[in-house]
Amino acid sequence: MIMSMTEQTHSLEAELEQSKWDLHENLSEIASKLRHSRVGAGPAGMVREQPLVALGFALLCGLLLGYWDVPFKDIGKPVARTMLATAAKQMAVRAIKGQTR
Repeated sequence: MIMSMTEQTHSLEAELEQSKWDLHENLSEIASKLRHSRVGAGPAGMVREQPLVALGFALLCGLLLGYWDVPFKDIGKPVARTMLATAAKQMAVRAIKGQTR
C-alpha cells in the first residue's frame, strides 16, 4: 500500500518525537550516573567506602612522617594559610551568589 506524503510526514514526525524523547531519557540517565560516579570518586568516596583502609593509610603516613622527622611547623603554616584563604573565598562566592539569586 502506498502512503501519501502527509501520512509519511506524520509517521516521520512521530518517529522524530519518539527519538527526541529517547534521547532526553538517555541524557538524564547519563547525567544521573555521572553525578553518582563523581560523588563516589576521590578521597571522600574512599573514606566513605573503606574507612578502615583510609585509617590505616593515615596511620602509616603519620608514622612515616614522624620517623623521618618532617618539620611540621614549617609545612603547616603555609598549608593552614592556603586552606583558610580558600575557605574565605568560597564563603564570599556563596554569599555573592546567594544575594544575586
